Formats: sequence, C-alpha cells, structure tokens
Amino acid sequence: MWQTDNQAEKQAGGVPANRIALPIVILFIILHLLVVFLFVSISRESRAMSATMQKMGEYTTDATDLLAGSSKLSETSSGFILMPVTENGEINYTPLMAYAGELKEDRRGSAVAARFETYGVSDEDRAYIDEAAGSADAMYEAQLHALALMNSVYPFTDVPALSSIPLPELSAKEQAYPEEQKISAARQLVLGTEYALNKQTVSNDVSACVANLKKESAAKVAAMNVKVTQYRRALWAAIIAVVSLLVFTFAVIYQQILVPISRITQQIGEDKPLSTIRGIREVREMAVAYNGLLHRRDTLDSILRSAAETDTLTGLPNRYAFRQYLIESHDEGYSLGLLMFDVNYLKQTNDTLGHKAGDELLRNAAECISRCFGTAGESNCFRLGGDEFAAVLKDPTTDLLNNDIKLFLMEQQSKQISISWGYALASELIGASVEELIDAADKRMYEKKKEMHATGAAD
Repeated sequence: MWQTDNQAEKQAGGVPANRIALPIVILFIILHLLVVFLFVSISRESRAMSATMQKMGEYTTDATDLLAGSSKLSETSSGFILMPVTENGEINYTPLMAYAGELKEDRRGSAVAARFETYGVSDEDRAYIDEAAGSADAMYEAQLHALALMNSVYPFTDVPALSSIPLPELSAKEQAYPEEQKISAARQLVLGTEYALNKQTVSNDVSACVANLKKESAAKVAAMNVKVTQYRRALWAAIIAVVSLLVFTFAVIYQQILVPISRITQQIGEDKPLSTIRGIREVREMAVAYNGLLHRRDTLDSILRSAAETDTLTGLPNRYAFRQYLIESHDEGYSLGLLMFDVNYLKQTNDTLGHKAGDELLRNAAECISRCFGTAGESNCFRLGGDEFAAVLKDPTTDLLNNDIKLFLMEQQSKQISISWGYALASELIGASVEELIDAADKRMYEKKKEMHATGAAD
C-alpha cells in the first residue's frame, strides 16, 4: 500500500541520521571487498583464458607439425625415388639431405602421439592423433624400405647426415631383384594405393583434430568469457553503487532540505523515477532504492517483452509482434504494404533430411526475407509460425516493391530455397482494415502457391 503524507512525514522525522551511519560504513566495507573480489576474479579468469588459448595453440601446432613432418618426409623421399639422378648424371642428394634433416625434428607420428597422451585434450582428439600417428609411422616405414631399395641401386655417399637414416636390411629375395625391379618396388612403396591411403588418413585426422581443438578451445574460452563478462557487470554495478553511496552520503551532510513527501507520493503514483537531488538522507535512500527497483522492473519487463515477441529459431519478431506492429503503423497513418510468405519444401525437408535441416531452411528463409524487405531501424519482418512469414512496409511505392521482389527472387535462387509470396497494398484497397489487408495478401500468397503447385515449383 502507498503511504499517506502523514505516514511518510512521521517516518522521515522518526529516524535520526546517526542511527544509519554505521550501516553506511558497513556497506562501504562490503562494496570495497566486493570490488576487490571482482578485480581478483576478473584477473584470475583472464589469466586462465589466456593460458587455455596458449595451450590449445600449442596443441594445435603440435598436431599440425605431425602433418607437416609427415608431408615433408613423404615429399623428400618421393623426390629422390622419382629422380635419383640429376641431369648431370650425379646422384640427387638434395632431397636425401632434406629427408635426413627432417628426421632430426621431433614431430614424427609416434612422438607426437606420446605427447598428446600427456595433454589435457579429449579422448576424441587423442584418437585422431593416434590414428594419424599410426598412418604416419606406416608411411615412414614404407619410405625407409623404399630408400633401402634405392640405396642398393644408387649407393648413398658415406656422410654423417645420410648415415643417420636408419635404412632397414633388404631380404635376400629383394637383394636378388634386378635394378629396374628394385626401383619399381621402391616407387610402389611410396606411390602405391596403401601409401596414398595412409597419407590421406594423416591429413584427414590431423585436420579433424585441429578443427576439434579449435572448437573445444572456443567453447572453453566462451565459457570463461561469460564469467568475465558477469564479473565485469557486477564490478560496474559495485562501482556505481559506491559512487551512488558517496553522493548520497555527501548529500545528507551538505543538504538539509527535506523533499516534500507529497511530491514523492505523487511521483510514485505516476510511476516515475523519484528525484534524488534534494532531501535529507532518509528520503534520498528511499528514492534510490525505489529507482533501483523501478529500473530492474523496467529491465525485466523489457526482457519478458522481448522473449514474448521474438521467435527463438529465426530471431524475428513473432505473430504477436506482427499484429502490434501492423496496428500501430496503421494507427499512425502510414499507407501500408503487406507481404505474406510460405516456405516451400519444409515438410519434405523435415521428412527426408531431418528437423535440423528444416530449421536451417527456416533460418535461411528468414534471412532472405529480412535482407530483401527489412527496413533499417525497423523490425518489420516476422515469423508468424511454422513455415509462415510476413513483412510490413510503410508507404511503399510500386516500383520499390517490384525491385524488392526481383531482389527476393534472386536471393531465393542464391540460397537455393523456394518461398511462395503474395502482397497487398493499402493504396490499392482504399479504406481496407488491417484484417482485410492481411486476408488480401494471404489470398494472393496462396494463389501464388497454387500456381507453383500447378507448375511443379513447390511441394
């Protein structure tokens, strides 16, 4: 219940200032501790976010190095096997030296897989790396075998770099091969189907692992960022509270003019924010508290209104918002143009590809309609429910509408979607009510859909 003037005056005059001095001090202490806590929390979460990003970057680099190392070994060994002799008739040592140099790098398959076992990554990531490492090791063994065959035909120079290549012993049968057969066998080892499959497996698994690592990193960072954002908002609220309390305290000290209770009661009755410029502390405290509640109430009303008027799938205003917008625009005296839309193939898409694909179709349709008929600064495109959409134009011209429709048809082709449409102009239906305008646009839309049915252009 609202207080009467006498009750308000009695309350204002019955509370000495010294009785609330201690609560003010305690509140300052609490806010100070809260600010310190929030600063520490923000710093902690920021460091954790940075560490997560750094670790994920290291993991991604390690996974990418596995592919790079495998690719380099493959390219250099294949380069020698395909061209063992230069144009001058000398043995082509350049790719062999590059191969030996790459062997010194700690980024081959099994070594990377062993490191991933110690990383804080998901089982899925480790599975990708284990498979890629296995294929990379299989490629490595094939390369060494092929190089051993080539070495029996084109002996390597006895230098430390090439001696470090751990060539396996050839079987007696292989040693007995003619030179051409040895070369052919070597090329088969690094150019054959099994080698190509292993090479593709390494590429696919590393790419999948990197993509998954980035996804996991983004999810972790996003979760941490939400916390940081919440802490920052709370920090701003705490700082604002501290500043407000300081202003409030100095106002009590330096200002002794009592704001009339009748004015406060009047402002509350009018549902307006209370004036906090004048008045002793008791009145201002009530005003600040009330204004805070009023602000929170207005914020909550705004949130609830947005939730009630927004379609969660497409982000467009819903049927309720459509009715409100249409009526308000009509009452403001605009000559309206109304377009009604019906998305084709939705049921077929849901039945054949699943509801996730159907949802994507609806989102694409919403984007197409908004892009072609949306007005800057206005929420004039709506999802009415199911596969039905609408757009409301204020004072449209026929030329402008025709241009928008041409763009709409092109946009449909670009997105590979099909939408039936129909429109009605208030300028063509003189004196028509809002309902009549809706019925006219709806009728033309279904006529258009019927035509598309007849030509097989819609489901």
